[in-house]
Amino acid sequence: MSKIYTFFMKKNTKIIMFVIADILAILITSILSVGLRFDFVDIPSNYLINSYKYIAYDTAALIVIFSFLKLYTSTWTYASITELINIVLGCLSFELITFMYKGMFTIEIPRSCFITQYFMLVALVGLTRFGFRLLRFVKIRTYDRRKSNNTMIIGAGSACKLLLDEIDKNQEGFN
Repeated sequence: MSKIYTFFMKKNTKIIMFVIADILAILITSILSVGLRFDFVDIPSNYLINSYKYIAYDTAALIVIFSFLKLYTSTWTYASITELINIVLGCLSFELITFMYKGMFTIEIPRSCFITQYFMLVALVGLTRFGFRLLRFVKIRTYDRRKSNNTMIIGAGSACKLLLDEIDKNQEGFN
């Protein structure tokens, strides 16, 4: 288990995994948004064709926007509200850009699909990023707890809270 965890903790591996997850998120959300718009019944073929046809441009735009917002190099093990705001802004920027270029080139996609895709994209991207933090939390709470020793910290106040938070965040260094 620790070899797998170590492999996924490497920076380049994380970046590649996030890029792959974002590509999959774009593929899933672009098709699902069109499908949901028509309740997956009698979907006009030109909408599906346009979703497939321009997926490469959409993917490139998303990766550039997320790179600009540093969503690939952020430390996701300590993800916070700042990263969530960057995800929301990145997805919103992506949807605005795709809405504009598809409008300029008269690519037929229902407007409601952009809104639906935005919410699904925020959810999927957030799940992949914060899911990484959740896995780390579960690992620390279950696997590492078996190897730990009980320690008593005597004191109170903000210094004690700060020490406990630091121990909680950096379990590897305290085992």
